[in-house]
Amino acid sequence: MEAKKQKINNIFLTGFFGAGNVGDEAVALAVYNGVKLRFPLSSTTMVTRNKEYTKSFAGIKDSEFCIGFFPSLDYFKHIICHLKNINKSDLIIIGGGGLLQDVHSWTTIASQLLPACIGLVLNKKIATVGIGVGPIERKWLKNFVQFVLNNISLIQVRDLYSQNELIQYGVKPENINITADVVPSLDLKTIYELEKKTDQNQSKPNMVGIAFRKWEGVDKKGLASLCQKLIKENIKIIFLCYEPKSDQLFYKSIIDQVKGINEKIEIHIPINLEDAIKTLNQCNFILSMRLHGCVFATALEKDHFSFPYDNKVTEFETRVGNHDQILSIFDISPEIADSIFSRLDNKKDISETTKQFYKEKSLSKSNFNSLENIAELKSDLKVKFIAVGWLNYLILRSLIMYLNKVFKYLYRKTK
Repeated sequence: MEAKKQKINNIFLTGFFGAGNVGDEAVALAVYNGVKLRFPLSSTTMVTRNKEYTKSFAGIKDSEFCIGFFPSLDYFKHIICHLKNINKSDLIIIGGGGLLQDVHSWTTIASQLLPACIGLVLNKKIATVGIGVGPIERKWLKNFVQFVLNNISLIQVRDLYSQNELIQYGVKPENINITADVVPSLDLKTIYELEKKTDQNQSKPNMVGIAFRKWEGVDKKGLASLCQKLIKENIKIIFLCYEPKSDQLFYKSIIDQVKGINEKIEIHIPINLEDAIKTLNQCNFILSMRLHGCVFATALEKDHFSFPYDNKVTEFETRVGNHDQILSIFDISPEIADSIFSRLDNKKDISETTKQFYKEKSLSKSNFNSLENIAELKSDLKVKFIAVGWLNYLILRSLIMYLNKVFKYLYRKTK
């Protein structure tokens, strides 16, 4: 392959945007802001499930949008928009977030790497920013990831676990750069004009924010007992919805187990990203299963306990020095309340965590600093031929998927 420098005027951004997840919309804003900071005169096109949601929730007003992720019907409805904007782009950016995994479906990886596959055919610069990788169970998806990432301009992953996963799939180690998740690059206090609270006279918190999610094996009974003890100590609990529909159901199942429900429990559904951040900032202590709940808490200098359901949470907490704050989702004790009170009574020094977080922030910003120097890779005919083959294979799989749905529907109708 030949490498040469090229001016960047148009940028195509793809990630899991517009799907109603607070963390993913924070990723969208971080990617957009990071790109615009590096290339202020460039125009951007973002792939999103819901254009209006991304505009209103993340506050991204000035980008163009393409609707739909492959292989959704919306994608095929707006396929001309996708192809047109990929073709005119000078740079395709994939990320951030945990995009390369097949926990839920093969379509997650396909939707994010398909634009890159098209880009390889069209000789486009392609880069990933702060992506999470794994687990991937399907062998063909591992092969697909290996092919695409071994032929793009720049690979940036958010942690060591992701790097090791890619190496296992056959991606060349020398091509992989470990940076950080993109969300720490956001200066939340500046963006949302937040001031650190100076009132330290309270010996106990008056508000605890909980950012949990439905997950197999999570100790719901233990979480309910913990909430019961916090309420007994006159603590207000705010359940933070990061995926409103599923989170509400989960939180209601916890509330049903708590006796004496009153005004001390609230389920908060944010109207936008600013509302989500400001609500968390009002809390004195945070309990979070979610990666970006932990990132927000650390960025806002909020003491917290994390309950990892995924390696990404453990990786982040360890990197910022919060390894002693990691607890199990499978064994949640009401005695955690005593630890919360103790940490706040003793005014736990979080200066070291803050120092480590600023290193993480610098690594996060490096995702975008690196984009200025990448060179266009001119794919040889063999790479283009294989890329076309993968595109045909993905289209075939999507066709089979829809035919299967039709047959199942017809079968149900005839029963």
